[in-house]
Amino acid sequence: MRSSVRWIAAMMLLAGGSVAVSQSTPASTTPASTVPTVPTVPAPTAPATTRPSADAVLDRLLGPSDSIARPIAPQPRPGPAASGADAAPTVSSGATSSAPGVSPGLSSGIGAASASTGTIQREGTFVVDRMGRLSRSADGRTWEFAFESDGVALSDPPVVLIPNLKLMSMEDAISAANQDLRFRVTGMLTEYRGRNHLMLEKVVVVQGR
Repeated sequence: MRSSVRWIAAMMLLAGGSVAVSQSTPASTTPASTVPTVPTVPAPTAPATTRPSADAVLDRLLGPSDSIARPIAPQPRPGPAASGADAAPTVSSGATSSAPGVSPGLSSGIGAASASTGTIQREGTFVVDRMGRLSRSADGRTWEFAFESDGVALSDPPVVLIPNLKLMSMEDAISAANQDLRFRVTGMLTEYRGRNHLMLEKVVVVQGR
């Protein structure tokens, strides 16, 4: 009986020793696979832009400009030169002229210049109380004003009328009267493509034929 007890005790001691040895022995670890690390490249940074302040932009807009606007100089045209640099504008009044080369009864100003020299009047010349009739141009696209003196047509070339309210009133007067009318006009002449154009400033219907 005792021998069997001793045998069981010995077996228990052997079992306990083997457990202790197994616990004291470090477990073998498998080395993990090493992955090569890729160095990170910093992203390029854009240079910082400085925006001008609102006051700086306003000062730039309101400040003096570097470029100076230059007006277009008028091109010289052949014809008699003015007597001075600041010569007064010519006035066409419709009075009788006795200048050489002009027949009696012809008006001064545009009529005299056209009859004697055949040239057009310089831009800026004023027509004052000139009498004539309204008519269509040859192509029917514009209105023209033919000058008269006491109902007799002059040798003045007709002037092209620049559309404005005065011209519209002349058209309305002819439409209302349902007949040809004579007008006394005042305005300023301009030049364009070798012809005089008239900017009407005053229009009066001449009573009677």
